[in-house]
Amino acid sequence: MADTTPTQHHVAELVSDAKVAMLTTTTSDGRNVSRPMALQEAEFDGDLWFFAYDDSAKAQQISAHGQVNIAFEL
Repeated sequence: MADTTPTQHHVAELVSDAKVAMLTTTTSDGRNVSRPMALQEAEFDGDLWFFAYDDSAKAQQISAHGQVNIAFEL
């Protein structure tokens, strides 16, 4: 974890054992929708990586409403 801040290092430690997160997005009519997502293994630099099809509902919701929530159970 080169060049990470103390906060980034702390977040990396918190999510290191988590393999699944709940991603919450907002629909066009304002509803919150949550679904499980697998966290991709990558060197943590402050970003969390998830894969989704670019034509999926979640990708469209993120494009329209960029604020999301990620929740981990540790």
